[in-house]
Amino acid sequence: MRADLEDVGHRLLTVRCGQRERALRALTYAQLATFPDLAEVVQGRTAERLGEALADRFARLVLAGRLGAADPAVAAEQFLALLTGPMEARSRLGTKAVTAAETGEIARAAVDIFLRAYGTVG
Repeated sequence: MRADLEDVGHRLLTVRCGQRERALRALTYAQLATFPDLAEVVQGRTAERLGEALADRFARLVLAGRLGAADPAVAAEQFLALLTGPMEARSRLGTKAVTAAETGEIARAAVDIFLRAYGTVG
């Protein structure tokens, strides 16, 4: 499961570093003063949908005994935070390129921490 989670994390970070994602975030941030509800709309159509899909998968893993008992929605939120927090810092909020090696490091570290919290023993 570690390898699968690392792959998912790396893919999510690759999208996060992509030009379309950076442009969307820049546009959203630039328009917040004029359209204060814009962040909620964008979040609802992007990160919230992703979190729901991830929570669904985590729920299946909990039922299969591959993840420790947890609230799947919280687990998904925390997994995404473990990925995006370091990425935001390293990319300087999307203004600096992040190498594939750095993306891999972030994904591995996120999975390591996640599995320490939610992995099963044995």
